[in-house]
Amino acid sequence: IRLLARPCSVRASKPGQPFGIGNADQDQALPRFTPKGTHGLKVAVKAGCATSLHSTSLSHPKHTRGERQAAACAEGGEGVFHPHPDLAITRRDSHHAPMKTGNVRLDRHARHILLKEIGGPGQKRLAGATVALVGVGGLGAPAALYLAAAGVGRLILIDPDVVDLSNLQRQILFKTEDVGVDKVRAGQAAIQHLDPAIEVEVQVQRLDATNAERLIAGADLVLDGTDQFETRFAVNAACHALGIPLVSGAVGRWDGQVAVFGSGLSKTDPRGEALPCYRCFVPEVPPQAETCAEMGIVGALTGVVGSMMALEAIKWLTKAGKPLMGRLWMMDGLSGQSRTVRLKADPACPCCGAR
Repeated sequence: IRLLARPCSVRASKPGQPFGIGNADQDQALPRFTPKGTHGLKVAVKAGCATSLHSTSLSHPKHTRGERQAAACAEGGEGVFHPHPDLAITRRDSHHAPMKTGNVRLDRHARHILLKEIGGPGQKRLAGATVALVGVGGLGAPAALYLAAAGVGRLILIDPDVVDLSNLQRQILFKTEDVGVDKVRAGQAAIQHLDPAIEVEVQVQRLDATNAERLIAGADLVLDGTDQFETRFAVNAACHALGIPLVSGAVGRWDGQVAVFGSGLSKTDPRGEALPCYRCFVPEVPPQAETCAEMGIVGALTGVVGSMMALEAIKWLTKAGKPLMGRLWMMDGLSGQSRTVRLKADPACPCCGAR
């Protein structure tokens, strides 16, 4: 079977059996990563060097190892934080000020900057990025929150629906008082309550083949968490046409999956490896497709998969690690097992077959 053929279902045929795979190969196991992080960085940096410590002496016993290491960097000693010379990092007392594209707020995103895979340059890329989220529901809600918390400078929320009481079982962006309010407007308020500096554009309309390119134009990355195949096909076609990578997530009952598609990135290089698009995997609407409203969904699973979508977005934008480009990650929530398979570009694909 083709697992993304049902955006809300990836059940194995029997409990304990491996997932059925369509146009895919078993991927190699990835090496285990053990973080060696530190904690508690509070230092203002400007023009690539630490200039001042705010309202604190890092010799105080309450300060953590991360703060002391940051102080060592600030004093020219040996430490863990080495800001990029091109960074313009804001002071601690201006964290509510409007964000300038590319600015990094060290106090808010210190735990990212301490990671060698992200650091100052990666955080700067997040701050200058635009991400479009198609569907602000079970998957889009946690993804939007984590992208905002991560410091993505601009988010585009696209959804035609209003908040329903039944949404609150899983759509953590909303609260009871939001019932009846446009999802994108309630989401905008929640995101700006989390971080007033994030720019949030809202589109209260359904994305389709006639407006898809216009709605996602200018985005560096698109996340699709919708449950309608027509919408998924339209998002995929627009991403392919505009050369924008697409993070696609799906959930149903107890199962979830995430894949990253980049056919538009490879279409201009006929000699390079062809990357698959969503329709290489799901060429047509499958018969008897069901939505989450018809089959049910455990709420916590949407948090796992939506967070995984945000993680893939952060990896792609910061150039960290190995994103799921051309690969599909699948999770069986009942058994606690997961698996990753490689997807292949289909030369007969109705969207990207001719590149």
